[in-house]
Amino acid sequence: PKRVTAAQLLKVWHDMGFRPSIDFFHLPVDFRKRINLGYCFVNLISAEHAATFRTYIDGVKLPFMKSRKAGTSAARVQGFAANVWHFRSAVVMDRTVPPEYKPMIFDTSTGAQVPFPPPAASAQPALDYNA
Repeated sequence: PKRVTAAQLLKVWHDMGFRPSIDFFHLPVDFRKRINLGYCFVNLISAEHAATFRTYIDGVKLPFMKSRKAGTSAARVQGFAANVWHFRSAVVMDRTVPPEYKPMIFDTSTGAQVPFPPPAASAQPALDYNA
């Protein structure tokens, strides 16, 4: 559902035992409507962890989903380093974007969110997120 937040999705997956396996997460959002776009990007620490995640998630009805079931597919950008590189200079990382809309990275030994590396260059926001 488009009203689901990043925190809600991460909590479900953490409760399923995936906390130490997830090192990158991003839930793209329509900033004007303040709802997600219906998909997210999740990177797991290995191909084996990703396969296990896919097995558990594909076809599962998550607690906040009334009728639809979750599904997975491979993204164009693969791997922790590639995702960080791809997003670190993206518009979504601008200082004006609320933190809950930004991609997140995690310390897999603790599951704690860690600061995203600074952008390679200054990114300009596409619109005013506080409007």
